Amino acid sequence: MYEMADLQLAATPQPELDSILLEHFKTGSDQEVAAFYIYQFASPALLPEVIATYHTQEKTWDPERQRFYLRYWLRCDPEAGVEALAQALTYRSGGGYRNLLQRVLNECWVPSALPVVMKALQDPDFDVVNGAVRVLELHADSASIAPVIAALDRVQKETDRKGVQPGKGRGTYLAMDLLASKNWTYTTEQKEHLQAMKEGPYLP
Repeated sequence: MYEMADLQLAATPQPELDSILLEHFKTGSDQEVAAFYIYQFASPALLPEVIATYHTQEKTWDPERQRFYLRYWLRCDPEAGVEALAQALTYRSGGGYRNLLQRVLNECWVPSALPVVMKALQDPDFDVVNGAVRVLELHADSASIAPVIAALDRVQKETDRKGVQPGKGRGTYLAMDLLASKNWTYTTEQKEHLQAMKEGPYLP
């Protein structure tokens, strides 16, 4: 059986389906499927209903449903959707926030999300930083390389104080992935910097 996470389809709004989608959204037993279909097929006309429901549970959403509702919001109203995404990152009661940026923006990038992703580079949680770096590598231009490297430098300094052994943490693999990027072109200095990071201590 397929997993929702495996679906890589472009959203194709079909307004003639709105009434069916709204009924499923309100009464359907499988809300993850309802969320996916809303993102995939609903027109902007359903956005007020979705927003009203979203706000009733915005601090406790299941990550799978949340990402589809946020993608739909970004598709219909990018500015407000970006604000909702930024707010969602502040709720830390569960673990869903850690990979929220990737879950939402990898498949539904909007340029207005760039400031939110750049701010996430300063997050104290390494998983959030990791997600921000990977979203930037996928969607942003090479101007983002310098702040990404600065963020990894900060992580390395913080981890040095924890006594983590070189080459043993997730940041090591992140540096390796960045060196293999096909989207960014590094200066010689940046490439050497990442190469040095690859050998350095990062969060386990």
